[in-house]
Amino acid sequence: MAIIKCPECGHQVSDKAPTCPSCGVEIAHHIIRCKYCGEVYLDDQSVCPNCHDHQEDIHTPENEEETSFEKEDTYQDDAIPLTVRRESEETTSPEKDEKTRKASTTEKNKGKRDYSALIVSFVLALIICGCCLYFYNNAKTEKESSAYEYAMKSSEPDVLQSYLKTYIDAPKQHREDIEKRMTQLKSIDKEWINALVSNSKSALRRYVDTHPDSKHKAEALQKIDSMDWAIAAKNNTIDAMREYLADHEKGLHANEANERIKKFNALIVTPEEQTMIAGLFRKFFQSINSKNGEALTQYVEPTMTSLIGQPNATKADVQAFMEKQYKENVSNLNWHILGDYKTQKHEIAEGRYEYIVSFSATKVEEHKDNSKAEGKYTINGTVSPDKRISLLNMTKLANP
Repeated sequence: MAIIKCPECGHQVSDKAPTCPSCGVEIAHHIIRCKYCGEVYLDDQSVCPNCHDHQEDIHTPENEEETSFEKEDTYQDDAIPLTVRRESEETTSPEKDEKTRKASTTEKNKGKRDYSALIVSFVLALIICGCCLYFYNNAKTEKESSAYEYAMKSSEPDVLQSYLKTYIDAPKQHREDIEKRMTQLKSIDKEWINALVSNSKSALRRYVDTHPDSKHKAEALQKIDSMDWAIAAKNNTIDAMREYLADHEKGLHANEANERIKKFNALIVTPEEQTMIAGLFRKFFQSINSKNGEALTQYVEPTMTSLIGQPNATKADVQAFMEKQYKENVSNLNWHILGDYKTQKHEIAEGRYEYIVSFSATKVEEHKDNSKAEGKYTINGTVSPDKRISLLNMTKLANP
């Protein structure tokens, strides 16, 4: 075994190795060493690539006589020998012809293999190029289709214009659809301007119903919302707030409307509150009927806002009012409340309410001479958050 240079790549390799570990060319049994120059080359080459001699060994027949060269010895002062030259003649043999024929066949087969490989490579290249072109065109078509669908759904003219500029080679039908869409959007914009300038709720509502996908839809609904709220706020009733919420459940002013409804509900006089108010005035007038000044003052504020036109009336003033009811000729007094209460509730502080009350009452005076006098009055009063009477006024009605 010897280390040689690979005839193909020059990499050092054993002459017994099946193939070169660097380039993969076959080594064992496929190399020849030139007997003239020592060059190592592959057996599919007909001549030595270095000295260009044939790869066959030159065989000398046993009976071939060796040509004798006469040697002439020349003795000179320098004692330099004469050059001995041997000239070999090439001999022709059947073995040599067979080897030559095999080498020629090998070269032809190698040429055929190279030509076949070239054809296969060319076909593969065509297939790869075809596949790349197919996928490129397919991706380009899909991209155009996606852009077309997006543009057709858009309400922005710039998006449509961009499609027309980008996809000049798009299908004719697609380009025509985009152009029609642009014309449609221009018409819609004109309708929007007319509805906006009119400042009419009906015109805005008609625009939204006609063009539910318009880019101006949100703005139109917002303007309708503002118009409806302005009406509801102006009326400022619980019914107006409820009507607004019915049309704008999630409107811009929905929270405020709900807050106002809560306040309105808080101002509604409940049956329990009405019972409390009726009981308070009944006890007040019953105390007058019984001429019980001490009990009477339990149902009024220590300082009343007004008592029969007298401001800042004290409990002493309330008792004096009661005593005035009993004139010298009055033996008995009977106040009778008719029960036609009209009550309003007002918030005067956080969670504190007062009640404005109006109702009718009759007063019957029994005189010492057994005569009677009867009168009808309208009573206006205020009940404080502490559930005491803070204001009381009376107006006598004319006899029918």
